[in-house]
Amino acid sequence: MIIEFIGIPGAGKTAARDLLVQHLRNSNRTVYDRKMLEILLYGGCFRLYFFYLKIIARLIYAHIVSGDYRGLLNCYYFRVAYWAFKDIYLLECLVSKNPLKEGELYIPEEGLAQHILAATVWSNRSDLFFSRFSQILRSELVLVNMETDLEQALARINQRGYPETWPQKFRNEQLAAELLKSFAAKKSEVLAKFSEAGGVAYSIDNTGTIDELNMNLQALLKELGCAAAVR
Repeated sequence: MIIEFIGIPGAGKTAARDLLVQHLRNSNRTVYDRKMLEILLYGGCFRLYFFYLKIIARLIYAHIVSGDYRGLLNCYYFRVAYWAFKDIYLLECLVSKNPLKEGELYIPEEGLAQHILAATVWSNRSDLFFSRFSQILRSELVLVNMETDLEQALARINQRGYPETWPQKFRNEQLAAELLKSFAAKKSEVLAKFSEAGGVAYSIDNTGTIDELNMNLQALLKELGCAAAVR
């Protein structure tokens, strides 16, 4: 099973992911992050570097074919697009090679849906990724939509610091708030496309305390059939 989180910056995706992984590992469930999965699939350093170069080449080729040369010059977009392409091919390898044993899970820090969301915000080039959803859904992808309000998200960002992927001009409260609104709007588009492809997203409310988030995650695990993993 693959579990990914999607949400606006400051929605609590990392906290929820870490809490979920802790629950599962405490119950002796094997949970892979992205680096662990890459090593499982590709082994040594040489094969990993070749894999990275192949992703960059395919990303550049996709933009050339579509005639979008400006996207290649947008460093903020190119970064998240690279991660999205990497997620696509990792999930496709999971489908074809099926290296996970029964009961093992892959829960990345940020997955395909979140990187598609970021790429859509920075350049509106979602068309490069949405076409892969239907194929990737065969990999038992579970998408968790983190719900929070904009004020709470902004407060969390102010507390921890602005994301490194944000351009400098957005690193003030007023423009950050506008950017969060853009993320919220684009997230609805990504979730709609995911649904059209046959996927199901589970919503988790993160407007309360960490204990309430913990309870919501335990309820999610129960709904997914992982109730035995919760202690």
